[in-house]
Order: sequence, then C-alpha cells, then structure tokens
Amino acid sequence: MKLEFNPFLKSFLFSLMAFIGINVIFRFIGFMIANSFEYLLENPFYIFVIICEGIGNNLYITIQGLILNINELAILIESGSYMFYSVAELYVRIGYLLAPIIAGILSGYFSETKIEAFGGFLLTFIVCWVLWTVVYCVSVFGFDLKMTAASDYETVANLLAPVSAEFIGAIFFTLLVAFINALTYSFFPLISKREYAI
Repeated sequence: MKLEFNPFLKSFLFSLMAFIGINVIFRFIGFMIANSFEYLLENPFYIFVIICEGIGNNLYITIQGLILNINELAILIESGSYMFYSVAELYVRIGYLLAPIIAGILSGYFSETKIEAFGGFLLTFIVCWVLWTVVYCVSVFGFDLKMTAASDYETVANLLAPVSAEFIGAIFFTLLVAFINALTYSFFPLISKREYAI
C-alpha cells in the first residue's frame, strides 16, 4: 500500500522542516563555535526560542547583520582579537538567510501549482509565528500559572497584568514581520519549478 500526500501538504511540511531545521542547525553551529552550550543547559526553554526565532529576521535585517558581522570580523582579524562570538553570529545570520530561501525552493518543488507553492510557504511562516507566540506568552506569563479560585480578582488581575499594549503590539508586529517575510521570500517558491499547471 503506497501512502501519497496531498501536494499542498507535502509542500508545507517540507518547507516547515527545512525552515526550522536550518535555523536550528545554524544556531547550534553558532553555539558550538562560541562554546556557549552552558547557556542551553541552564535555560532549556531557549531551545523553543531557537526553533521559531527565524521569523523575526527579514531580508534587510539579515543582510545588514551579515555586512556588520563581516566588517567586525575584518577588524578583529586585523587586531588579532578574540573573534569566536562574531563567527558564531555570522553562522546564525547565514542560517537566517538560507532557511527561508531553501524552504521556499522546497515548497515550490513539491507543489503542483503556484497557489500551492505560495500557500505552503505562507503556512510555514504562520505556523512559526504561532510557535513564537506560544513561546512568548509562556515566557511572559511564566511556567506556573495557578489560580486559586475564579472569584479571586487579585489573582486574575496579576495574571493579566503583562497583557499590555506592548505585549499585544509585540505579537501583532511579529505577525506583520512574518507576512512581510513570506511575501519577500515568495519569489523562491514561485520560480523553483517551471512546469506548473495553470
């Protein structure tokens, strides 16, 4: 019995795996270069941040970061200074640049139409945004959300205190950045396969 997937689902899943996988791999390479695995051992929650942090870096920020890292590396090499953190940050920026490009190419390759290609790619960014929102909410509200009683207004007020304009603004701003990233990189899923059905 042969298991076949819907082309849209296949496009989305390969795009999502590539986007998350490349971000995680390049981030871990950066951790290895900077020799900062102790931070992960002390803060295991940061692993969830690593999974979805790539959506917050649009093309302009990523390219500016790469240029600054390369300039900083040139200065450090010239002065003979310690440069492992700059090299680690350079690898992370390269991952931020490659992840959406490769995810877009895979989304286009495994789809049958341009709508499926773009839809699978857009859904990748939406899923990553939802993951980021969950991680952000957990980090703001903390891990132990315990309410004593439904009538305890002070507990409810303390629980909802972090829900401010900044909190809601951060969530919607990141959603906006995710859509802008999806539109910016949508060139790759749309051109990665020439024999699309019309």
